[in-house]
Amino acid sequence: MSTVDPGQALRARLSEAGIDLTYPEAVMREVEAWEREPGIDDPTLEDRTELPFVSVDGPNTRDLDQALFVERRGAGFGVQYAIADAAWFVRAGSALFEESLRRGASYYLPSEAIPMLPRPLSEGLISLGPAVDRRAMVFDMTLDAEGLCTRTEVVRARIRSRHQLTF
Repeated sequence: MSTVDPGQALRARLSEAGIDLTYPEAVMREVEAWEREPGIDDPTLEDRTELPFVSVDGPNTRDLDQALFVERRGAGFGVQYAIADAAWFVRAGSALFEESLRRGASYYLPSEAIPMLPRPLSEGLISLGPAVDRRAMVFDMTLDAEGLCTRTEVVRARIRSRHQLTF
């Protein structure tokens, strides 16, 4: 009796659908350019690096795409929810954009993950890991004492997560 490796079978199905572990050369050239100039010093970013954001994800997660900061505001709370600013790096018409449309998503197999974006981006420049400045879209919300949202502002910002909390 032969056994089938589920990871291998799933990789084969993804390969049949045109999803590969490697990325086209044009995509990798764009990644290298972003590594040289990631845009973190962009003067249009609001600087929120003084706020102690934290990410909350699984213990082995490296593509941290969200972070959170909560504070007391009067009788209610301020909630700042940061989402990694992938759109800054994956611009319409670019090779990265076309490849991410083709892939459609990241794929999580029993033994590995096949990310939509190359790891130097998804686990590097875009990831909101601790102790590094990153670009993020920050939803700055004010909640009243009952927890109802009374105000929301969305800003492009530079943040620095303090810790990667796990569940």
